[in-house]
Amino acid sequence: LFALINRIVDICGVEIGIAPLAEVCIVKSTRQEGEHLDQKSLVIAGIQYCERQQCDVINLSLGTSEYDPLLKGACQMAFDNNIILVAAAGNRYTGAFFPAAYSDYVISVGSVDAERKYVTSNVWPGMEVVAPGKEIFSSGIGNKYCLADGSSFAVPHVTGIIALAIATCRKAQKRINPKEIRHQLRETADKSVLDLGRAQEFMDEYDPHRKVFRNVEEVVSFMFGAGFIQAEAFVRALIA
Repeated sequence: LFALINRIVDICGVEIGIAPLAEVCIVKSTRQEGEHLDQKSLVIAGIQYCERQQCDVINLSLGTSEYDPLLKGACQMAFDNNIILVAAAGNRYTGAFFPAAYSDYVISVGSVDAERKYVTSNVWPGMEVVAPGKEIFSSGIGNKYCLADGSSFAVPHVTGIIALAIATCRKAQKRINPKEIRHQLRETADKSVLDLGRAQEFMDEYDPHRKVFRNVEEVVSFMFGAGFIQAEAFVRALIA
């Protein structure tokens, strides 16, 4: 769990990254081996810590299949304090994944690959947008780098462009609110760039008798939400 995106400077002194003007607040919210702490309590404490630090956006590349009213309450409290929460939709193909499933307060992000084909995200009504989540270059165990897959690696792309939008609007002295940010994120997302072929295959495989999905268009909505994020269009819409 972290808030905003780190400022990265390469060896030439040039700022790189999705949101180079953002400040990072790293919060440990997972147990170490042997620790006897409740995992969800750690996540709740992490969200509350980010609130106290007055963070603008929180990245939640984590989740559980279990509904928890206390976790939902923490998300609602952050939302009420104008903090944007962005969470992984999960990678189990079906069913809700929390906290992403607290859709009144949290933006749910699914993953696609480089060809913008469906990868592994949960398929459910609360999907908001999708972002790259296949073979993402990331830090790994043992001070090494690795390629990783999943909606957890798609979430930081969305967190990053939101941080970029907030920084850009502040620089332009334009006031924006979380509801407007979420609206424009969906409005500027694009389904036309996605490979939708997997939707029919998914419906035939998981719902052959059409007891869950009414048609392939509904499957597409459950898989991809509003569509693939469009960073430039998103930021331009907010500063217009």
